[in-house]
Amino acid sequence: MRAPDVKTAVDFYDMYPELGTKEICELFDSSSGTARALKKKAKQQMVVDNTYTFIPGNVETTSAYKAWGIDINNYRRRYERLKKNGMIKSNEPESEEKQA
Repeated sequence: MRAPDVKTAVDFYDMYPELGTKEICELFDSSSGTARALKKKAKQQMVVDNTYTFIPGNVETTSAYKAWGIDINNYRRRYERLKKNGMIKSNEPESEEKQA
């Protein structure tokens, strides 16, 4: 298992209030077995944080990131720095002039 990509970690944090197996596999580029182990760790953190999910089997994103040691503020700073230096393209669609 590898550390999550900066852009993906920030995007997922903002897009998904809950993470399922599919999102966890994509976030860590891992197998479903690894995702299950990560979900177990996140569910333990959810008990500590007293958080719940709407979909059984999913994990709450904030608690999950905390359990996995992902400091979202650090990831955001890195993401912005990479974007500023042109190493990550923003999510904004290209203008029609650039596409032509």
